[in-house]
Amino acid sequence: MQDLVIILPTHNRHDYLGSKIKYYADCGYEVYICDSTSNKFEYNKQMPVNISYLWMPGCGFYEKVLSTLNKVYSKLVILTPDDDFLDMDTLNECKSKMLADGNISLSVGVQVCFNEPYDGKWYIQPTANLLRGYDLSQDKMENAQIFGSHYQNVLWSLFRQDVICEAFKKLKRNNPKNGNFIEMTLACEATVSGTIYVSSNVLNYREVLTTRSHWGQEVPSISLTELAKDDNLQNELDTHISQYKGENRRIVKQWVNSYLKSNHITFIGRAIRKIRWIMSGRKSWLEQTELIEMNIKIDKLLREKIIE
Repeated sequence: MQDLVIILPTHNRHDYLGSKIKYYADCGYEVYICDSTSNKFEYNKQMPVNISYLWMPGCGFYEKVLSTLNKVYSKLVILTPDDDFLDMDTLNECKSKMLADGNISLSVGVQVCFNEPYDGKWYIQPTANLLRGYDLSQDKMENAQIFGSHYQNVLWSLFRQDVICEAFKKLKRNNPKNGNFIEMTLACEATVSGTIYVSSNVLNYREVLTTRSHWGQEVPSISLTELAKDDNLQNELDTHISQYKGENRRIVKQWVNSYLKSNHITFIGRAIRKIRWIMSGRKSWLEQTELIEMNIKIDKLLREKIIE
């Protein structure tokens, strides 16, 4: 059994794959590209021996990830999108922690952003790194309260294979129409399955969404406001909670309630701040309030001209 594999899902974005193949060619781990695009990706060089290209035309996200998971035999699995990069040092740090402590179900790290095309600047988004500094190696119920109240993206994080497999089985079975349940299901499955390691180092280098929206923004958020007016969303949330039994259901309810409460408070605060900014005549709300420029240098990305 391998210690760790990397899975890279992609769809209709072949122009991103060349840089990812170049970046992960000598990463020390097997990488599986699962592509649901209707036309097959043609690589004009020899594919590195550690990278496998799996063409799955027409497959949905849950199906192609599950199908790929069924092909790998590894203790740990991390998903990474086709437009981002993983920091291998931090990934190795998380791997070491999880192999040393089998109770850790999930490891997350800091996420920083870059513009596409790359302009030499790096940013950190505080709202995408709310778990920084928190200890989630405690009681599961306490972890659920902290995690739900300080939620950050975990889809592109390191999971025990049994945890990520079970989460995607639930997603495929329930087939929620709202894509935000992908994140919630992964987070809740990790919470009921063990503890969570929070690294203080950068794990994900992410493209800033300047010209297109994030898929999670294309559907209603899982919030008290949306739940009050959308019966289908409420039904999907009820289904999500009901698939857990006994103590695990109580833990998931704690996670969900903490998330909804925190999300509502944040929503109100952001609305007030946005009104103040508009009244003062300021612009660029997202850039000036959520993205903080950082002075960092990513040698491998720059040296090999992987981002330009």
